[in-house]
Amino acid sequence: MHEKTIMLKAALAIVAGLLCMGGLYWPRVYGVSNRRFFWEAMGCASLIRVGLFVAAFVVMHMSAQSDVVVYRYLTNRMMGGELVYRELRTPYAPLFHYVAAVPLLVWNSPLALILESIIIDLAAFAVWLTIGMRWFSPRAVRIAAVLAICSSISWVFIAINGQNQSWIALSLGLAVLALTKQRSGASGVAFSFAVTAVKFLGLLFVPILFFTNPRRLRWMMGFLIPTVLVYGFFSLWGDLLMPLKWVGGDFESGSFGYLLSVAGLDTLDPLVKRIVDDVGIVLLGALMMLAWWRIRRDCRPVDVVAWLSLTIFAFLFISKKSYPSYLLMAFIPACLTLAAASTSRWRLGMLWGVFGLAGSLEGSVYHRYMINQVGEMGWRQVMPHYAEAWSGDPESYLRQVPEPYDFRALWHPQFPGGPSHLATFMILFIDVVLLACYAWFAWRSWQYLTSRILPSAAEASGETMSASATAS
Repeated sequence: MHEKTIMLKAALAIVAGLLCMGGLYWPRVYGVSNRRFFWEAMGCASLIRVGLFVAAFVVMHMSAQSDVVVYRYLTNRMMGGELVYRELRTPYAPLFHYVAAVPLLVWNSPLALILESIIIDLAAFAVWLTIGMRWFSPRAVRIAAVLAICSSISWVFIAINGQNQSWIALSLGLAVLALTKQRSGASGVAFSFAVTAVKFLGLLFVPILFFTNPRRLRWMMGFLIPTVLVYGFFSLWGDLLMPLKWVGGDFESGSFGYLLSVAGLDTLDPLVKRIVDDVGIVLLGALMMLAWWRIRRDCRPVDVVAWLSLTIFAFLFISKKSYPSYLLMAFIPACLTLAAASTSRWRLGMLWGVFGLAGSLEGSVYHRYMINQVGEMGWRQVMPHYAEAWSGDPESYLRQVPEPYDFRALWHPQFPGGPSHLATFMILFIDVVLLACYAWFAWRSWQYLTSRILPSAAEASGETMSASATAS
């Protein structure tokens, strides 16, 4: 069963890669008007996502998997009267389960939440496509749209898994759109949704939106007022730091720190986790400040997009918990930046296809194939909480802190033999490919961010963020 799941995701990734390469060289992509291209791109994105949903859950009768099962379980408890952060322990933002409850009132199934994520993802795609058409060259926008539509990352994590990262993408897109229209307060309010209704991870983009805004006080007020009101209300009965305490100790495969466990780094040691956290925060903060220093004098709207791309790829490389699905938070900004910085469609298409294949398989190889190789009984002995999760209790799954994401942990003395060499090689190879892609994409984003010679629609108008603010 585990091998079939991996083969299915691999097949989807290969099909997505082939479609992407074909789309990059299809003359129609570059030959229609912007308006017609917008609606055709929206139609293709909708058709693929809904088609995958129908194929997986209606035709093949697959059951919902991944975090969406947890979303429904916890939201049903909230709907049953439990208070978030008091009776209901959750790793998500205060309003998350209230937003998730909307489709469950109509259809109480994890599939309803997947449909909700698909709708939100399509809305985010429309917003970011609008931003791209206003500030980037037509070539860059169309290449970016092909990358976004024909990516197994979005196919697997949105259309099949229903991940909530697309919710942050919509909030971020609305915030940037308002920012480019000099509506600083509205931009702050729009982004407060990511922090109050999804997860703390949205805070990653706050410095970018703040520093690139010429009216920083207005933006910060727009962001803080709803955020403080929401968290202040929930603080009356709950522990606001519960989400951070819940996942703060996790290590995840796909990160640089996890890869170092091959050389003996003890990822289960609290001191090691603290050091990795501190080093990651310092490196990411230094990179963001360096980026701001390079663009502070003439910040363009395209720089905001490129900075988002640089930040998400750097975060995925540095963070000790680095799921490929986290890219969906700034997925279209990454596509726009890579498309604008690319000089070779062939090379970009090949790299994007390889990245999509590795990103789609990483979670399944570890959580399904790798654990299956170790053996269910061996895993139960070492991680008692995992035994309950294996039995289908989502709440117990959430109590896995810390998770044993360490190569050495797979050879625990209580494991009956440990995983095969093939399984170990597979996860190691995938991690190396992912980290190499993160590093390369971050470098290309940095090059575009700090260069003033690459063409864009924004440069053609001779407009910068500060100039627009002054003129208005």
